[in-house]
Amino acid sequence: MSRISNKKVTTGYLNGAFPFHAVKLMNRVAKFASADAIWFGDHYVNFYPPQLWTEANTPAAKFLPSPDAIYDHVAMMTATAMQMKKTYIGSAVTEPGRHHPMALAQRFVTLDHMSKGHAILGIGAGEYENTAPYGIDFSKPVARLEEALQIIRLFWDNPGKPISFDGEYFQLHDAYYDLPFFENSPPPIYIAAHGPRMLRMTGRYGDGWLPSLLPGPGEYRQKLSVIEEAANHAGRSTEHFVPGQLVPFVLGKTKDQMMEKILSSPIAAATCMLMPDAKWKEHGLSHPLGEGHEGFFKIMPHRVTEKEVYKVLDNLTPELVESSFWVGAKADLLEKCANLVDEGARHLAMIDMTPLFDDMSLSGLIGQIRLIRAVGRL
Repeated sequence: MSRISNKKVTTGYLNGAFPFHAVKLMNRVAKFASADAIWFGDHYVNFYPPQLWTEANTPAAKFLPSPDAIYDHVAMMTATAMQMKKTYIGSAVTEPGRHHPMALAQRFVTLDHMSKGHAILGIGAGEYENTAPYGIDFSKPVARLEEALQIIRLFWDNPGKPISFDGEYFQLHDAYYDLPFFENSPPPIYIAAHGPRMLRMTGRYGDGWLPSLLPGPGEYRQKLSVIEEAANHAGRSTEHFVPGQLVPFVLGKTKDQMMEKILSSPIAAATCMLMPDAKWKEHGLSHPLGEGHEGFFKIMPHRVTEKEVYKVLDNLTPELVESSFWVGAKADLLEKCANLVDEGARHLAMIDMTPLFDDMSLSGLIGQIRLIRAVGRL
């Protein structure tokens, strides 16, 4: 069964919540860039306060009037699988608060058949913004995820057999799963883990790792060792395990030129608010929404005020920005990616945030393609 290799560096590309014609364009960019995988987020809303989403604050508002105009990720993955025949298609990431484990087990095996063995179930604990406002329980999301992973594995390991499960969040009573796998192999599961418990879960249940927060020096290697230790303790081989990383970046002609734009952007300030308090502490600061705030995991962007964002903007520094997303010319970004590879990363899923701060152009798309190709040669 062909899966993403961990014997070399592979690249991914996160497609966004664009109008549908732009989704197809971004898929073509990924193809020209020779990206191995295309990833889609699973959100009801975006991470940006809507009152800040104006053409005065971000060029992206010209082609995306609302940051919350988000297409269903399953439909987008299906359409992309039909368009991109040999590219891996994955969720980055879905979660079990809104999707029952049986639905996830069925959905991604179906996508695996449609893509001829190129589906990846990227999964995490979810976020407050996509659950609690819609009346969906967001208590103990990590415990819920662990139960969901156990159930998915039970279904996939026991096709055609009655499964019972008495958990805190999910109960099964002689439940059946009997959808055959494509070429007798289930889709791989990549887990978006950051904290110790999630990292250990990744070792026990995951085939890959796909965190979204950028690590500091040495942090990636240290966390990967936690995953490997948990896998060994569970008797699981890591021979084919794929350590990945989501890499948000802003590409410019020079780092200084682009950073100057970013440091005056309220969108950049709002993006930095998605980092948890622990990341702010590394810069001698506290999270602007309160001590111990968990950033993107617990933020509700529609409740964030302009005053709070502009207070962050007044104190924005290049160092704080680059804890959230990387900025620079191709050589700058490539060096940072190489450092990740040195620490064990083998799949880098690139997130181009440049349109948030600079007008989209043909030269910009070409630069993006060249960067991703270069990352794939690391």
